[in-house]
Amino acid sequence: MKKQGFLLEFQRYLSKIQDEKLRFAVQAVWENLFNKSEWNSIYDIPSGINCTAISLVKHTCNVTEYAVNLAEVYGKGYKELDIDRDCLIAGCLLHDVGKILEYHPVVGGVQKTEEGRLYADQFFGINEAFRQEIPVEVIHMIISNSEKTGRIPTTPEALILYFCERIDEDICSKMSGLPLRAKDKNYLITNTE
Repeated sequence: MKKQGFLLEFQRYLSKIQDEKLRFAVQAVWENLFNKSEWNSIYDIPSGINCTAISLVKHTCNVTEYAVNLAEVYGKGYKELDIDRDCLIAGCLLHDVGKILEYHPVVGGVQKTEEGRLYADQFFGINEAFRQEIPVEVIHMIISNSEKTGRIPTTPEALILYFCERIDEDICSKMSGLPLRAKDKNYLITNTE
């Protein structure tokens, strides 16, 4: 481990994952990818190449918090909707973990790694998630959280993550003075196959 206090912010979410094996696997994914990276601090990794004002850790916590709260609302409003909270939290914590290897620090900023230019960040997260034996339902959340992969979310947990991710992306864009993605015609799910 390169930094003490690694992911203390995640502990409140990890502690809500009832499945101990899943809880440790989620943490291992983050630790393993970070240890393979060029980063000296987990807190220096941006949530996006053009959105360096918000760290990946902050973005991940925001998305997880939104999703947990939204799931609670749906749980009260739709009693017949079965939301797997362990899956939801694990998927939210892992949805962008691949950005650890997609980007690297350079003098004066951040740029994509050679691999990051070739692969979407989901590739790195999914690869390590398989190594840690993360359940396929969680892996589905990682792969379907972005339109870059061509996969659409098909579970309640993946849908919740998808829209929480869109909200936080646009908040970050607004804070960074970038155009809102909500104006992009490809912003929302358009393929239902």
